[in-house]
Amino acid sequence: MKKNYRLTIPQESIWLTDKFYESTSISNVGGTLLIHQKVDFDLLDKAINIFIKKNEAMRLSFYFEGGLLYQYVKDYAYEKIDVICVNSDEELHNLEKSFISYKFDITNYPLYRFNIIKFKDETGGFNIVTHHLISDAWSMSLLVNKIIDIYNRLLKSEDISDALDPSYVEFIESEQKYLNSEKFKKDKLFWEDKFKSCPSCVSFSQKNSQNTFQVGKRKIYSLENSTEILDFCKQNELSVFTFLMTIFSIYLYRTTGVQDIVIGSPILNRNGLKEKNMMGLFINTLPIKIEIYDNPSFLELAKSVADSQFSMFRHHKYPYFKLLEFLRNKYKFSNNLYDTIISYQNARDNSDTSDVKYSTNWDFNGAISNSLDIHIYDLDNTGILKLFYDYRLDKFSEDDISDIHNRILYIIDQIISNPDILVNDLEIVTPDEKNNLLYKFNDTFLDYPKNKTINELFEDQVFVTPDKKAVVFGDSTLTYDELNKKANQLANFLRKEKNIKSNTFVGILTKRSLEMAVGILAILKAGATYVPIDPEYPEDRVSYMIEDSGAKLILVDNYTQDLYKLKNVVNIDLSNEFYNNYSDENLPVLNTPDDLMYLIYTSGSTGKPKGVMLMHKNVNNYLAGLKERIDFSSNKVIVSVTTICFDIFVTEFWGGLLNGLTVVIANEQEQNIASDLSKLCSKYNVNMIQTTPSRFTALLAENSDFLNTITDLMVGGEALPKTLLKQLHNFPWIKIFNMYGPTETAVWSTIKDSPVEENITIGTPIANTVVYILDDNLKLLPPNIPGNLYIGGDGVCKGYYNRPDLTKNVFVKSPFDDSIIYNTKDLAYIQKDREIVHL
Repeated sequence: MKKNYRLTIPQESIWLTDKFYESTSISNVGGTLLIHQKVDFDLLDKAINIFIKKNEAMRLSFYFEGGLLYQYVKDYAYEKIDVICVNSDEELHNLEKSFISYKFDITNYPLYRFNIIKFKDETGGFNIVTHHLISDAWSMSLLVNKIIDIYNRLLKSEDISDALDPSYVEFIESEQKYLNSEKFKKDKLFWEDKFKSCPSCVSFSQKNSQNTFQVGKRKIYSLENSTEILDFCKQNELSVFTFLMTIFSIYLYRTTGVQDIVIGSPILNRNGLKEKNMMGLFINTLPIKIEIYDNPSFLELAKSVADSQFSMFRHHKYPYFKLLEFLRNKYKFSNNLYDTIISYQNARDNSDTSDVKYSTNWDFNGAISNSLDIHIYDLDNTGILKLFYDYRLDKFSEDDISDIHNRILYIIDQIISNPDILVNDLEIVTPDEKNNLLYKFNDTFLDYPKNKTINELFEDQVFVTPDKKAVVFGDSTLTYDELNKKANQLANFLRKEKNIKSNTFVGILTKRSLEMAVGILAILKAGATYVPIDPEYPEDRVSYMIEDSGAKLILVDNYTQDLYKLKNVVNIDLSNEFYNNYSDENLPVLNTPDDLMYLIYTSGSTGKPKGVMLMHKNVNNYLAGLKERIDFSSNKVIVSVTTICFDIFVTEFWGGLLNGLTVVIANEQEQNIASDLSKLCSKYNVNMIQTTPSRFTALLAENSDFLNTITDLMVGGEALPKTLLKQLHNFPWIKIFNMYGPTETAVWSTIKDSPVEENITIGTPIANTVVYILDDNLKLLPPNIPGNLYIGGDGVCKGYYNRPDLTKNVFVKSPFDDSIIYNTKDLAYIQKDREIVHL
């Protein structure tokens, strides 16, 4: 009667994986051996059979009982190995691909398949594929060496011993003893202490995928700098495995910001000479935890990684799935501890010493659970290291893997030339990528009238279109000339009677009206800075804005004149046009493009509202960049639906007036009721509208008639939902622009024309604007890697009024030049096609 055995710890792990990925080839291990001389195919068949007879692991048979999987060693029986004639490399490749993808049924003996390969010239070899339950990579090298040795002896007519090779059964029995030992208990305590805090599962890929298993692909590179790597490791007493493990962990840290990195590391798990000569599954995967804190040098980190590896290897027998079970129960998470495995393959065959000249090729089974597995191959005694990248196709493209590899090479070059370089000082973007990200992507130069203020630009437009309607409110209209003259009269009053000077803050607190338009323009013409205040704001917010800005003068109307009366603040009611007796000629210009145009207060959702100081040149550049990307033809009509306290009001109001459009100002009811807005748009044949996606969705749900005359829709301020974009495609005459930008960089900083549902981006920077994706140390991040979104260029404002510490915190010196860039505190990444994805 055959003796039955439970699974070993490595087998248990493989079986769990196999159950999870049922009906796949994820557990297959195999490759091809080719003999480079004429082959005696009968002797090769005999050699394979002798090998199977002598190695009991090959004859393991599995069965279920009571829901558990058991195994026993099946008696040997000769089997004729199929011979397949192959006529070309392509045929061989197809055969290998088909062979390695074979679906084993673990209860159907045997869990291996051999094919003998025969070429026309009588050379050949064999394919081998086994289920991982009976072999590992080391076993595959043993298999090759043993079969070739037997074949060589048969060629020489030497006797082959009938004695069995060391049996896997011995390892099975030793594993059962371990599970009941004190060593097992100590190992358990070690691992549970090592992971007393639960780390994040970090990945080389940022792509989301709902799949837990996907088809994979393999990409292989030979390291041309292998000699330098080997010399460096020797000089610094590092193993090649530790060296490369440290580099890949640095890459993960620098691209994710996670300081506790966990990488899966398969270990040989063969303790003695006997086990190293034993066929079967021994390999175990350890979750190697690497901590990167306090910006160590590379060598300091590498030594730390070596120490960690050594301490964890001492406890390598403890089952990973047991640790994972413990942590999942403790921390209530469902994912793995790692998403990447890095292995070091140095099991060498005897091809360089054997009388039979042969070569081997180990196949990728095309199935993978982690996003990426990296195999360091040091097998051939050539001094050339190879990296095998096995990657999931839903997570990476071939170009992605090529980019990662090139970055790794660049990191290696920096380290070899400076072993003491600090981890945070390493560049992870290659020189070519850096050139693309800094200069090609940000090649946004556009000439614009930098020497002019916004009020001067308006006056230029008045000269071109004096009699055209400039602003419309209700049934009232002002032409460009009329608006200009009224604003001049009010500006003259402010200068002469109220002593308004350059950079004086003047509040404007009015209902939406023509007076509002006159008031804003007059403040600028007087040389002052306007502070927009919404009448619907709570009293304490209004009081804070007035007190913080120090405004001593506020323009009001009939509705707002009695709302807020503060000490030492003068309210001037615009309703009765008392300023009609003042000159309507253009005033001498007091302010410059570097003076403040408006002081706008943010929502204050994260504390006190912040006064953002925007200069004339910021808005001037913004409007020039906007016009370059969107058609602001003077024959168009734009509707203003935004409160003056939101920066996007600038697009509607100044974008219209500085380009000769007619600006239709919606009243409070038309702002919020779709049917009323629809009537307004139809009445004045409105072509352009700008709003947030949520507000637009609400309007669309109530009434979509207002879209009949719309040709340009600008949405921003929030993420653009796919559902809304899909709805908008029902209106093919509308051109859609997805906009992004913070108040601090003058409204919109990036624009995407005609976004698509499959890949909604915020586009590319507008004119004279630069966008960087940086890590926490202001280092450039590669394409497709999320990081902190920084914006620079002519749109960056002067900072926060009366908030020097806050200004210093987010307006920082660029690491690439002497300019100031703004940290949006948003996460984003730049795609390879140079468009920005906002997260």
